[in-house]
Amino acid sequence: MLDSGKSRAFVENFTGQWLDLRNIDATTPDARLYPEFDELLKLSMINETESFFAELLNKNLPVSNLIHSDFAMLNSRIAAHYGIEGVTGEEFRRVSLPAGSPRGGILTQASVLKVTANGTTTSPVLRGSWVIKRLLGRPSPPPPANVGTIEPDTRGATTIREQLAKHRTSESCAGCHRNIDPPGFALESFDVIGGFRDRYRSQEKGDRVDKRSATGRSYACAARSPNLHFTDVTVANAFCKYIHYLWAKGIVEGCAAAQYCPGASLMRNAMAEFKANGFGLPLYGP
Repeated sequence: MLDSGKSRAFVENFTGQWLDLRNIDATTPDARLYPEFDELLKLSMINETESFFAELLNKNLPVSNLIHSDFAMLNSRIAAHYGIEGVTGEEFRRVSLPAGSPRGGILTQASVLKVTANGTTTSPVLRGSWVIKRLLGRPSPPPPANVGTIEPDTRGATTIREQLAKHRTSESCAGCHRNIDPPGFALESFDVIGGFRDRYRSQEKGDRVDKRSATGRSYACAARSPNLHFTDVTVANAFCKYIHYLWAKGIVEGCAAAQYCPGASLMRNAMAEFKANGFGLPLYGP
C-alpha cells in the first residue's frame, strides 16, 4: 500500500477523520493573545501529525508511540513553536526529543491540541471528552438535560477546576466526569495552539496553570506519565479504527475487520495481532 502512490492521501484522510484534523480551521486563535499563530504554523501542525503517523507506518514502529514517543517529526517552524533547537529548513524529519521534553505522542502535538480547544481558552471537558472518544473509543453519553454547560468564570470568582469539582459532587455528573476530567486536566499545560504554558494568557498577567490531575496528584503533562492501561486501550482502539478504515476503502475484506474488532473481544484480538506484528500496524494491498 505504501508504494501505491496513494499513501499520502491515505495518511491525510485517516488522520483527518480519526483525529479531527479536518476541523483545524473551526476556530481562529485570538490574534491579541496568540500573535505568533499564522498560516505557516497551522500547516506545520497538520504536517507534523501526518508525518508522525506516516513514520509509524513506514518504519513499522509500535503503535504505543501514539501515546508516548521519544521522537517527533519536526521542521523549523514547529520546532521553534515547541522551543526545540537545532532544527532548520521546511522539510519534516525525525528528531529525538531532549530529556525532560513535554512532547511525545499525538496528545502533545499542536494540531490535536488546537482542534480540542477554541480560539481563546482550553477546557478540560472538551479535551477529556475528545481523548476518551477518539483514543479510547469510549464516548461519553450526552449530559443530563437539566445540567448546564461548564464555562470558566471570566470575573475570576471561581476556576474551572472548582466548577468541575462541584459537578462531580452531583450523582448524575460524577460518572462521566470521573473519566473525562483526568485526561482533560493532564493537558492543561498546553494552550489553544499547543504551546507549553505555566500561565493562562490574558490581556493582563494571567493566572498560573494548576498542573494537578483531577485527583490532586501533580504532573506536568500526559506525556511524562504514560499509563499502561490507557496505552493498551488506545493501541487496540487505533488498530480497530485502522482496520475498519481500510475495509471501508476496499483495501481489506469485511471479514478482516470483523476478525480484529468483534465488539467485546476487541482488546484480546487487537493486542494479539499487534504482538505478532511487533506492535506495528499491518499493511495490506498491492
